[in-house]
Amino acid sequence: MTAYRYRALNPQGKLVRGMLEGDSERQVRSQLRVQSLRPVEVAVANRPEPSSSTWSAPLLRRGISAGDLALLTRQLATLVQSNLPLDEALQAAAQQNRSARIKGTLLQVR
Repeated sequence: MTAYRYRALNPQGKLVRGMLEGDSERQVRSQLRVQSLRPVEVAVANRPEPSSSTWSAPLLRRGISAGDLALLTRQLATLVQSNLPLDEALQAAAQQNRSARIKGTLLQVR
Protein backbone atom coordinates (compact mmCIF):
# COMPACT_ATOMS: atom_id res chain seq x y z
CA MET A 1 0.00 0.00 0.00
CA THR A 2 1.07 3.55 -0.72
CA ALA A 3 0.74 6.55 1.58
CA TYR A 4 -1.32 9.42 0.15
CA ARG A 5 -1.57 13.01 1.36
CA TYR A 6 -5.00 14.59 0.94
CA ARG A 7 -6.94 17.81 1.26
CA ALA A 8 -10.70 17.47 1.57
CA LEU A 9 -13.77 19.41 2.63
CA ASN A 10 -15.71 18.24 5.66
CA PRO A 11 -19.55 18.47 5.75
CA GLN A 12 -19.26 22.02 7.15
CA GLY A 13 -17.11 23.09 4.18
CA LYS A 14 -13.88 23.35 6.19
CA LEU A 15 -10.67 22.26 4.49
CA VAL A 16 -9.01 19.33 6.28
CA ARG A 17 -5.67 17.67 5.53
CA GLY A 18 -4.34 14.26 6.32
CA MET A 19 -2.71 11.04 5.21
CA LEU A 20 -4.26 7.72 4.22
CA GLU A 21 -2.87 4.48 2.88
CA GLY A 22 -4.37 2.85 -0.16
CA ASP A 23 -3.69 0.84 -3.29
CA SER A 24 -4.54 3.76 -5.57
CA GLU A 25 -5.55 7.40 -5.58
CA ARG A 26 -9.05 6.29 -6.56
CA GLN A 27 -9.30 4.03 -3.51
CA VAL A 28 -8.17 6.85 -1.20
CA ARG A 29 -10.77 9.20 -2.72
CA SER A 30 -13.40 6.51 -2.09
CA GLN A 31 -12.25 6.14 1.54
CA LEU A 32 -12.58 9.90 2.01
CA ARG A 33 -16.13 9.90 0.62
CA VAL A 34 -17.07 7.10 3.05
CA GLN A 35 -15.86 9.42 5.83
CA SER A 36 -18.21 12.17 4.50
CA LEU A 37 -15.27 14.16 3.13
CA ARG A 38 -15.14 15.71 -0.36
CA PRO A 39 -11.65 15.23 -1.80
CA VAL A 40 -10.02 18.36 -3.20
CA GLU A 41 -6.53 16.92 -3.73
CA VAL A 42 -4.98 13.49 -3.31
CA ALA A 43 -1.29 12.88 -4.02
CA VAL A 44 1.35 10.29 -3.23
CA ALA A 45 2.88 11.35 0.09
CA ASN A 46 6.52 11.15 -0.99
CA ARG A 47 6.02 13.72 -3.74
CA PRO A 48 6.75 17.33 -2.79
CA GLU A 49 3.67 19.15 -1.61
CA PRO A 50 2.49 21.67 -4.20
CA SER A 51 2.61 25.30 -3.22
CA SER A 52 -0.70 26.81 -2.19
CA SER A 53 -0.78 28.88 -5.37
CA THR A 54 -0.96 25.78 -7.56
CA TRP A 55 -4.42 24.66 -6.59
CA SER A 56 -7.04 27.01 -5.17
CA ALA A 57 -5.49 29.29 -2.58
CA PRO A 58 -5.83 32.43 -4.74
CA LEU A 59 -9.59 31.90 -4.94
CA LEU A 60 -9.89 31.12 -1.23
CA ARG A 61 -7.78 34.15 -0.28
CA ARG A 62 -10.16 36.44 -2.14
CA GLY A 63 -13.12 35.32 -0.07
CA ILE A 64 -14.55 32.38 -1.98
CA SER A 65 -15.66 29.80 0.54
CA ALA A 66 -14.42 26.25 0.39
CA GLY A 67 -18.04 25.13 -0.07
CA ASP A 68 -18.49 27.40 -3.11
CA LEU A 69 -15.22 26.10 -4.53
CA ALA A 70 -16.36 22.50 -4.01
CA LEU A 71 -19.69 23.24 -5.72
CA LEU A 72 -17.94 24.92 -8.64
CA THR A 73 -15.57 21.98 -8.99
CA ARG A 74 -18.50 19.54 -9.00
CA GLN A 75 -20.34 21.62 -11.63
CA LEU A 76 -17.31 21.73 -13.90
CA ALA A 77 -16.67 18.01 -13.46
CA THR A 78 -20.26 17.19 -14.38
CA LEU A 79 -20.19 19.42 -17.45
CA VAL A 80 -16.86 18.05 -18.68
CA GLN A 81 -17.93 14.44 -18.02
CA SER A 82 -20.96 15.07 -20.24
CA ASN A 83 -18.47 15.75 -23.08
CA LEU A 84 -19.01 19.50 -23.10
CA PRO A 85 -15.78 21.22 -24.26
CA LEU A 86 -13.90 22.86 -21.41
CA ASP A 87 -14.35 26.42 -22.69
CA GLU A 88 -18.13 25.88 -22.93
CA ALA A 89 -18.19 24.27 -19.48
CA LEU A 90 -16.40 27.30 -18.02
CA GLN A 91 -18.87 29.63 -19.77
CA ALA A 92 -21.87 27.65 -18.48
CA ALA A 93 -20.51 27.55 -14.92
CA ALA A 94 -19.88 31.30 -15.04
CA GLN A 95 -23.44 31.96 -16.21
CA GLN A 96 -24.88 29.79 -13.42
CA ASN A 97 -22.83 31.38 -10.65
CA ARG A 98 -24.16 34.28 -8.57
CA SER A 99 -20.77 35.56 -7.43
CA ALA A 100 -19.27 38.24 -9.67
CA ARG A 101 -15.80 37.29 -8.43
CA ILE A 102 -16.23 33.64 -9.42
CA LYS A 103 -17.81 34.61 -12.76
CA GLY A 104 -14.89 36.88 -13.55
CA THR A 105 -12.34 34.25 -12.62
CA LEU A 106 -14.04 31.60 -14.76
CA LEU A 107 -14.25 33.91 -17.74
CA GLN A 108 -10.57 34.85 -17.37
CA VAL A 109 -9.60 31.17 -17.33
CA ARG A 110 -11.78 30.53 -20.36
